[in-house]
Amino acid sequence: MRTRAYRRHQVKRCLDNRKNDFYSGDSRKSLKRHITTPTACSCWMCGNPRRYLNELTLQEHRSLLNLKESLN
Repeated sequence: MRTRAYRRHQVKRCLDNRKNDFYSGDSRKSLKRHITTPTACSCWMCGNPRRYLNELTLQEHRSLLNLKESLN
């Protein structure tokens, strides 16, 4: 099990990596929230494309291609 110091180090490392990302808010608290949940919202541009645009996942694309190839 990791120590508290290790977890704090990981949060600090992620803060340094993502401090220049676009996120909503100026406080350190909102930046920490951005670390755990990088997407700011779940609109149709940021959210799951399968939910909003009815697109297939990569696994579904592959299975359909395999099915088409096996039928030929």
